Amino acid sequence: MDEAKQRVVDELAELSERTSKLVKFTLSEKFSKLSKNMQYLMQDQVRTMLEYGNILRRRLECWDMTDEQLENKDKLCNCIR
Repeated sequence: MDEAKQRVVDELAELSERTSKLVKFTLSEKFSKLSKNMQYLMQDQVRTMLEYGNILRRRLECWDMTDEQLENKDKLCNCIR
């Protein structure tokens, strides 16, 4: 695996860990004591982190594909929205 791809793999692993910790926090009693505004912002942060993780996963799925391969409809659906 080349360095750039490994960085994306590492970034996804780190993001997944941080997302998991934030989700766990949003289910805690401490979270329920925060202001509604802060709760909303943290929930929005979780959604954004999940979407970012999905983008990183799609990048990794497409990493070694050629443009010709990506033109195949089945591959395209997994990599590009």
